[in-house]
Amino acid sequence: MDEVIKGSNWNADSGTPPARKRMRFAADFIDLLIIPAVLGGIFGLVLIAAPDLLRDILLTAVYVGWIFFRDLYFSPGRWMVGLKLISLGGDAEISLFGSVKLFKFKTTSSGSKPSFLQVVWRNFWIYPYILVIGYWVELVGLFVKSERFMDLAAKTRVIGTR
Repeated sequence: MDEVIKGSNWNADSGTPPARKRMRFAADFIDLLIIPAVLGGIFGLVLIAAPDLLRDILLTAVYVGWIFFRDLYFSPGRWMVGLKLISLGGDAEISLFGSVKLFKFKTTSSGSKPSFLQVVWRNFWIYPYILVIGYWVELVGLFVKSERFMDLAAKTRVIGTR
């Protein structure tokens, strides 16, 4: 089992510690840089004759679809380095800036795959800034706390399996 990461929000009551930073970085490099670049190249070539606006909308849909797919079903990067995404269980709360509570939702049981709403909330801040600011903000969280900021909000965690 991975040792506890210094500076993380992990404690004995929350179960399994988060995966190591270098493992998360390797998985994210594959899942958030390499695969989107390949998908963009393939779909960009297929849509080369399409009008720019239509191509941009479809490529954005492909990227968002990829983010959902990798969190709900299969992530090649996490699989290659021996990581998996789990739910921490309990209630997750969606709020604006931590103070205006919008609603709560039940998460899946601790240790199981995250629910659809957890995946949506986990990736919420990436959507407005697809492949630009959102990825950088999440990388800062990953390096500072060993967990993405939105993992904490969605009550999910990436853990080591090897």
